[in-house]
Amino acid sequence: GYGSLYTNAEGTANVAVGYNALDANTVSNNTAVGYDSLGSNTTGTGNTAVGKDAGEFATTADASTFIGFQAGQGITGVKLTGNDNTAVGASAGLVLQGAAIRNTLVGSSAGASLTTGSKNDAVGVGALAADDLGSRSVAIGDSALGTQNYASATDSYNTAVGNNAGLYVLTATGSTFIGGLAGQGISGTKLTGVNNTAVGASAGLLLQGTASGNALFGALAGDAITTGARNTAIGTSALTLVNTGVNNVGLGEGAGYNITSGDSNIIIGKDITAASATAD
Repeated sequence: GYGSLYTNAEGTANVAVGYNALDANTVSNNTAVGYDSLGSNTTGTGNTAVGKDAGEFATTADASTFIGFQAGQGITGVKLTGNDNTAVGASAGLVLQGAAIRNTLVGSSAGASLTTGSKNDAVGVGALAADDLGSRSVAIGDSALGTQNYASATDSYNTAVGNNAGLYVLTATGSTFIGGLAGQGISGTKLTGVNNTAVGASAGLLLQGTASGNALFGALAGDAITTGARNTAIGTSALTLVNTGVNNVGLGEGAGYNITSGDSNIIIGKDITAASATAD
């Protein structure tokens, strides 16, 4: 296409198809297919970009793969120099820039807001879509960790696997949500509390605000907890009505299912209840 490999003088084993593809390239072993794909690349090698504007503003990045409309496009200001990024899907990794490295983003708009965040893995439409500065997150599933976003560079160490898992995490760290709707939260008061674990469909469904240190295992375990903290629920529907209660333990299916705001109760056994929903 017009302008493809326009600057290339010595580079070899390059493939450029499309208007201005690899327009600024001077080195070898790059493949660009699509309008402006890898159009700003100068000395980056081992890159593959397929799609209009794919990897357009990567300059010296190496070993990166961008496939899809505007995948890994970047910005005109701080261009991408970081290596080993993969973005597959329309607008996946849309604004990757600077020294961002080792992000793997698969799905339309996956990691679409990441700027200099690094070492993130997002697989699914809208997974990790809002975060720009966070690093070391794993989001697998439609909209997993979809609203997570930090005001400064942060290693989140959050893991969310499942449709909408951890969707409304905002600045929480050290948390694990596995299962459809696990730790989904709410759109109003997003989750900022740390070190929550919810495993099972809808486990920790409403976690929000400063809720922290909850360990919830089983479908619907602790699914009504809002700002409650340090609760342990193991079993389907264990501690299912706890909302603001803290330091409760429910072991067994439906254990402690009547507790709401009570604290420091220990309930063991299927459908065993506490003496009071609100007492300690």
